Amino acid sequence: MLYQPVLFGWRNIGAQDEDFLVGIPDLLIREGDGYVVCDCKLTTNANDQMHQEILRQVELYGWLYEQEFGIPPLRLEVILGDGSVQQLSYDGGTKVLAVLDG
Repeated sequence: MLYQPVLFGWRNIGAQDEDFLVGIPDLLIREGDGYVVCDCKLTTNANDQMHQEILRQVELYGWLYEQEFGIPPLRLEVILGDGSVQQLSYDGGTKVLAVLDG
């Protein structure tokens, strides 16, 4: 398990412009040949109606993980304030990059 690893990556935003993005998930948890990207939050809800920023944040961590290691994370997880674990689907960063392009 890695605690608060620093992940970074670049993305093209134009013909000659790039964004440098940095993210620090709470945990990278080793599982088999890969890692689960995990973040801890105090809230007990994280969905597209409540706290969608949490979803996008963890999706960004997944995208940065893929940029850094060349493979997608095994999965994305959020440990919520009530102790439950919410698994998120990884879409290759599509949603979070669309928000950043916003």
